[in-house]
Amino acid sequence: MDYLVIGGKNANPLLYNMAKRSMSEIGKKYSLLTDSCTAVAISQDSDFAATGYPDGTIILWNIQKNGDGNPYKLIHKSNITNLAFICDHKRLIIADFSGVITLLSLVQSPSCELVLQTTIINLKNQIKSFVSLDPNHVAFLSSDMFSFISVDRNITVHVSKTLNADSNYNSCAIITEKSNKRSLMCIDNSLTLMEVKKDSRAHDILNITAEAKIVQCFFISYRKFIVILDIGKAIIYNDKSEQLEILENLPTVAEPMNIQKYGNSLLFFLDNAIIQKRIPKV
Repeated sequence: MDYLVIGGKNANPLLYNMAKRSMSEIGKKYSLLTDSCTAVAISQDSDFAATGYPDGTIILWNIQKNGDGNPYKLIHKSNITNLAFICDHKRLIIADFSGVITLLSLVQSPSCELVLQTTIINLKNQIKSFVSLDPNHVAFLSSDMFSFISVDRNITVHVSKTLNADSNYNSCAIITEKSNKRSLMCIDNSLTLMEVKKDSRAHDILNITAEAKIVQCFFISYRKFIVILDIGKAIIYNDKSEQLEILENLPTVAEPMNIQKYGNSLLFFLDNAIIQKRIPKV
């Protein structure tokens, strides 16, 4: 991937060129008309981007042609909170504030013609965290449920776990290794590492309590992961709960979507700039 789409909610999305380390704004024309965008996504091949808006509108952008976007006002009636491309740019998963998650299937054409939109799930609760793993895995957290699915010719639910509705879930991560699957869930300053067994149930491997609120988490490998705290610190753990490395003096970012992992680096979006911090080998 040559580009990243990054930017805070309720702000125009920025397209970051990794090679040139330059940023340009996308979605400006439409955000002026329909209010600022609330969700962004980019396809794995960096050809297309998507932006979502408070009224449920989706806009698809052809990055390579740098032309005007194609807007769609479809099933969603409330604020678009999450977007993710899967299967390159042939499908787009959309989630809104009310907890409705849909799959938008597109056909290759100059107009990005819409061919099908189907509802995957209605959580009936606001989505707290949403993460995609190419080519076709997606996980999401609401206030009372964690789901881990794959979308190919069929939609397969690997995990659907009921959670404590009183907890404040704020981020999650997923990883696959052949047929094995693992997931992370962060709740305030607590983290749970789970493994998905063949019975499609998530079995807890370990629980960790950090010294501060966990803003974001990522897998580094199948057995190692990194958690970013809201005090400018990050910690790398293994699946035995051992601390392998501590990173300090990091930028303090409140929104999970403003921290992304790219290769062996963490990218922090702060004050219309991107700060890159390398993840050490452990």
